[in-house]
Amino acid sequence: MRTTRLLFAISVLLTSVASMGQPAKPLVGRIVGTVATDGLSLPGVIVTVRGPLGTRATVTSEFGSFVVDGLPLGAVYEVTAELVGFVKQKQVVALTAATASHDTTFELQIERDQQADGFKEMGPTPVEVPLTFYLNEAEARLLPGDGSLLSIVSLSPGVH
Repeated sequence: MRTTRLLFAISVLLTSVASMGQPAKPLVGRIVGTVATDGLSLPGVIVTVRGPLGTRATVTSEFGSFVVDGLPLGAVYEVTAELVGFVKQKQVVALTAATASHDTTFELQIERDQQADGFKEMGPTPVEVPLTFYLNEAEARLLPGDGSLLSIVSLSPGVH
């Protein structure tokens, strides 16, 4: 029994000494990068990384930089950068033991449309929404004014 323990301890010691001369190879990698437009960093850009184990997303920092860690090596990833008002860009990145960390740069262009001025209108399209509400006589008396229909309507936004 004592001999078995001694042999086990020696084999563990020899294995650890033999592996000390070789650097450990990483099992996971990362994709780092920056997003800019006209040479200026773009904060708030959504960066999505799609790979064999699913999708991961992050948002660029105030300096336009991003990091996605913990990606398995030996795989190909589709990296997408998108921000409202800019043309979405995609890149394909392969992570291997030799390239466990990949540095990339996105240069986003302002989105253009077929409008006369060449730019796409930003923001939501205004929509008219009918507003209906009912007041009883007691509620109408609590409103500012004399309680007439005209004074109640004049309280509505946009009515002069």
